[in-house]
Amino acid sequence: LQLRSEFLSAKVFSYEALKADPQGVFRQILEAVGISPIDEQLLEDVVEQSTFARLQELALTEAYKDTVLGPNDPASTHNADPANKNSWKIRQGKTHGFREVFSEEDLQYIKRLIDDLLIDKTIVNISLQ
Repeated sequence: LQLRSEFLSAKVFSYEALKADPQGVFRQILEAVGISPIDEQLLEDVVEQSTFARLQELALTEAYKDTVLGPNDPASTHNADPANKNSWKIRQGKTHGFREVFSEEDLQYIKRLIDDLLIDKTIVNISLQ
């Protein structure tokens, strides 16, 4: 019950909405955390620099190579396989791509968590099937 009450004031943003309108959703996130006024040119630049293709390029640069953002996190025992983009932290950026990664058992566990933690299920529109 404690977790449920903490979620009552949470603002929910879907990945699908972010993919459809990255600038609009990012603006909403900034507004939700009290950042205003918003510099529209800076917002546009940030969105452009944070595409999956751009982040994948950056992750492989020398600057990020051995950082938490790079493929080989020095604090982790997991290292990415350069040939397998699903092993990267910045994977493919596909909506509903989780279905290709998680097992049916994992998906049912996630559904149970959503059912247990959220009182208003309408704020999360996820089809795990």
